[in-house]
Amino acid sequence: MNAAKIEAKIQRGNGKAAKVLGVVCDQYRPVNSGPPIVDTNLLGIVMARFDQDFQFSARKPNLYAHPVWGVLVDRTLLAVGDYLVGQEGTFFLIARQSLTPTAGVSCNRVISISRPTAPTPGPNAYGGVVNNTPIVTSWPASVLQGTKGERGDLNLPGDVRMPWVSILIPAVPGVQIRFGDIVTDDQADALRYTVSGAELTDLGYRITAAQTTA
Repeated sequence: MNAAKIEAKIQRGNGKAAKVLGVVCDQYRPVNSGPPIVDTNLLGIVMARFDQDFQFSARKPNLYAHPVWGVLVDRTLLAVGDYLVGQEGTFFLIARQSLTPTAGVSCNRVISISRPTAPTPGPNAYGGVVNNTPIVTSWPASVLQGTKGERGDLNLPGDVRMPWVSILIPAVPGVQIRFGDIVTDDQADALRYTVSGAELTDLGYRITAAQTTA
């Protein structure tokens, strides 16, 4: 028996287990940089169970700063970057290597990303207006507190360091996220971050960004 046949048997078993232990999830597959959770991206429904323990023993609760979950699902028709949306929340898939468990990221925010462009001329010779061109719109992502901070531009003795965040998001079709891009939070307490590093891997993007005040 070769690896492909073993993989097929594993996924059939995962699917049967998910039907008993899982919840119904809508499956979305982004096709562009627009909002991914829309009817036109809906592929269907799947049964899935999400657990911090990749053995799916239900013995380990979700803890702080652990956005990666094991996903018990028949992944035959799933792809890295697909979103699963159900009563357990919103997740996107990051890993589906052969013969290994499927992994996903729990999303706690919805973000948009724009890119500053050259300033347009102002009313005088000393400045202008910097335009931000949207490149990613309303994508669910994991946005968690980073381990360091950065002083503000004035760097006064009493200044509090501006927090950094770690952002996980799928690879965006047709878009390369870069240093200096602006991340905005789509939720009510809209926060703004400047990308300081963006690493694209086969799992998706891992971004570090510093909170800004404007």
